[in-house]
Amino acid sequence: MIRSARLVLASLRAFVRLSRFTFLAGGIAGGALGTAVAAYESGGVAWPAYGLAQLTISAFHLMTHYANDYFDRSGDELAVRTAFSGGSGVLVDGSLAPVVALRASSACAAVGALAALALWRLVDAPLAAQLAAAIALLAWSYSAPPLRLAARGLGELDTALVVAVLVPLCAFAAQRHAIDVRALAATIPGAAAMIAMMLAVEFPDLATDAASGKRNLLVRLGAPAGARLGAGAVAAIYAAAAGALVLGAPLAFGLAIAATLPLGFGSVRALRRRGRGETREGEGLAGRGVALFFIVTAYGALAFAAAAGVHPGASGQSGAETKAPGGGVEGSVIDTPTLFERANAALDAVRPAIHRDGGDVWLLRIEDGTAFVQMLGACGGCPMSNTTLRGGIEAAILAECPEISSVEQV
Repeated sequence: MIRSARLVLASLRAFVRLSRFTFLAGGIAGGALGTAVAAYESGGVAWPAYGLAQLTISAFHLMTHYANDYFDRSGDELAVRTAFSGGSGVLVDGSLAPVVALRASSACAAVGALAALALWRLVDAPLAAQLAAAIALLAWSYSAPPLRLAARGLGELDTALVVAVLVPLCAFAAQRHAIDVRALAATIPGAAAMIAMMLAVEFPDLATDAASGKRNLLVRLGAPAGARLGAGAVAAIYAAAAGALVLGAPLAFGLAIAATLPLGFGSVRALRRRGRGETREGEGLAGRGVALFFIVTAYGALAFAAAAGVHPGASGQSGAETKAPGGGVEGSVIDTPTLFERANAALDAVRPAIHRDGGDVWLLRIEDGTAFVQMLGACGGCPMSNTTLRGGIEAAILAECPEISSVEQV
């Protein structure tokens, strides 16, 4: 019995090593980023939608990790294992049977699929569910046949697209039911950081990957060119942050990304040393790459979340004071909804019908008795959008908010 208990404990320890839950941090930070951008634009968070989106993202993230260990186990036998590369090692040292990883990957895929279906049916976010399906397909294709993108020099781009772009956009779409330029722009610094990270974690395994026939991007380029590409990707982080400011990101976002410059410079120096053939940078280089991606994404999320606290959509600023029951100024009584909140609540009544047609509507601001809204998705360029605006949106807002005299589209 004691022997059986020891075997169970050993298996549990091996499974924890196989899981390597630290890799979930990237998916959690990405989900937080997309949700924070949505909160900046709308002034709040729909927590059930956030929970379902994060469950979907994390399930597919674990699915990918288990699949990578299973399909890469032959190459992992030769790998220089670090905390960030070379696989978990539990399949190649016999701690767990390979089929355990495959079954765990399948179970996580099932959980992710159910959560994505719940996004579609329970919170009426079909676009988020479709993005989740794209995440699952591209993530599975990273190391699994027949595509096996990691062995074709496409795994780095695939990972950047999935983890840094699609994950935040899935979380954003769960809240806003559409995608806009600002949300997309907020993901690009993280995508550049992910490219740099992928190259950094590939350097310790460069020789073994080449020997095992794994033709990833670093093997194809070679160390000098791979180091230059990694350094260029780091520089692209800060160029992309500047572009995001132009496209509507708050100043706090640019300042937050700029705060990572010391880590970025350190990553560039370490990449250049490896590009020159110096081998003292191994796990340290990989650690810097992982830290840079995570901190860029997390800082971006925190910046949008902080800016949401002063954004008109969050504070309920309407451009004019309105009277609350009892003669007070609306907004000075905590329990009294602001004019902005009441107008947004009126939009909530018509949003389901708009979502069914593939569109959405956002309340941007209220000035001098006029509510300004933005039509998105299929409604953005639809010739019938003015009919929808006058017959549905304006009627709903005016009925709920007599202080508002008109609704205009911007």
